[in-house]
This record gives sequence, C-alpha cells and structure tokens, in this order.
Amino acid sequence: MTEEVTFVVIAYNEVQGIVQCINSILNQESPLSYSVVVVDDGSTDGTADLVETTFNGTVRVIRQQNMGRGSARLTGLQSCLTKYVAMVDADICLPINWLAVCLENIEAYDGVGGIAIPDGDCSTISRIFRLEPRRTGGSISLTGNNSMFRTEILKELGKEWVTPQGEDFRLQKMLDERGYKTFRIPDLIVEHREKKSFRKTLNWFFISGKDATKLWFQYRGIRLPDIVAVNFTLISIIALATFIAGSSIGTALLLIFLLAVGLTHLSTKFEFRGQSHRLLLAWIPNSTLMTAYLIGRVVGIFAR
Repeated sequence: MTEEVTFVVIAYNEVQGIVQCINSILNQESPLSYSVVVVDDGSTDGTADLVETTFNGTVRVIRQQNMGRGSARLTGLQSCLTKYVAMVDADICLPINWLAVCLENIEAYDGVGGIAIPDGDCSTISRIFRLEPRRTGGSISLTGNNSMFRTEILKELGKEWVTPQGEDFRLQKMLDERGYKTFRIPDLIVEHREKKSFRKTLNWFFISGKDATKLWFQYRGIRLPDIVAVNFTLISIIALATFIAGSSIGTALLLIFLLAVGLTHLSTKFEFRGQSHRLLLAWIPNSTLMTAYLIGRVVGIFAR
C-alpha cells in the first residue's frame, strides 16, 4: 500500500514522553498507510536511542545538531515524499481518530489541525497545580504541535518561516499571505503532556517574549500581548523614575499591574468554578511567568 501521510515528530530531550506520543500515532484508526519520522534536534538525554530501541526500526530517526524547532520541522519536511505531512511535537498524544478527522477536513483546506489542551502558555501551571484548562485555541489557526498540510505547499514556501522559536506563527502568516486556507477543527482535542520544570518554563517564557517582539516588528499586527507589553514598559519606566525620586508608588503600581496580568491570564486559561483555591495558589507563580515574558518583550527591542 502506498504511503500517503508522513508524521514528523520533532524532539529535543523528550525521553519522558516520546514513546507515548509515537504510540498514539501508530494506534490511529485509519485505512490510510502512513509512516513516522522522528527528528532528534540534538538531544542529550538519549531520546533518539530510546526511539530506535523501542520501535526496532519501524520508526525512522533523523539526528541533527540542536538548531531549534523550525529547523527540525524543515528537516522532517524535506524527507517527506508523501502527499500529506503531519507535524506533531513529542509531548503530544493524539486521539485515535486524529488522522481520520484531519483527512475528512483537509479536502477543503491546505492545512488542518486540532486544539492542544492545555496549550503551551499554561501547561506547566496546569500540571503543577492540577488545574483543568479551558478549551481555547491560540492566536493562529494551526499550531505546529499537531497539524496536517499538503506537503507540496510547505515545500513551495521555502525556508523563510524557519526560526528556532515562533516558527508556526511565521508559517501561518506566510500561508495567509499567499492565500492558502487553514482550519482549526474545533472538536478535535489533543492531549498536551509537557514535562518542563518551572525554571525551564520561566526561561521559555522569556525567550518567547523576545521572539514576540521580533514578530511585531516583522508583521506590525497589534495583538493583546503587544498592548500589555507596551503598558508594562511604560509602568516600568514610571517605577524606575519614582524609585530614583525616593518614592515607592511606581513600584507598587508595577507590582499590582503584574499581579493583574497574571490573574487575567489565569481567568482566560482556566475555569474558576470548582478549583478557585488552586488557582489562588497558582496566581503568583503564573504572574512570575508573565513577568518573564514581558521582560523578554522589552529585551527583544534591544536584541534587534
């Protein structure tokens, strides 16, 4: 049977969850023939060895130096000879009907995908504080952690979207600019099993903030995070000025602002009913993550 879909799983130090991810792909209920390729992006924890040993050659492994998510996706894409390519992150577990549902929908589109729950912005907080997340989509139609595309279209786009961070946002923008149609399937829910520590998540938010500033300079589109970042910058300047003047009013204002941002973010990602006490415990840690993101936004201005 001729293969029609290639699943590209990108991984960097994902030894804890990649076996479950691949099993969820191999267990898809679909008459279509497909294969799985893992692109190991310079892992140091034995991820590639684990895949080769566990799946005994049935899953192809491509090893490369650590060059970031975009490069890993491109490496997998370039190895594809099938009509469709499905991009999946190693901390994702697909429902058994993911492939079938995507194939039903992609006839009318150039790219389709589901909604990962919890999303990347709240996955660590959700895990640590045992919080049930809302089913909310991101700011773009498709995220790189679970999406299917027509292979020829992605190959035609070249390498402009390939960056270490934010590659899926850039890819979505390129698809939109060239008139391609994408669709996030609202009832296709995907399980996100991210295992990052709070410290690593803090660093991820900072790096994401820096990249978000680059995205703003590149595309000039105003989103809510951009407005929050501008307000953070202005209030930080006021706090510094009042501190130099011997007053703590600005510092107090900045602290209140950051706590408000953290609480607002929690309210958009989680339902308060039935878990309000755990949300209160998560308030300050989540505000800390939001602070790391906003600092990254400011640093991103100078990083340019």
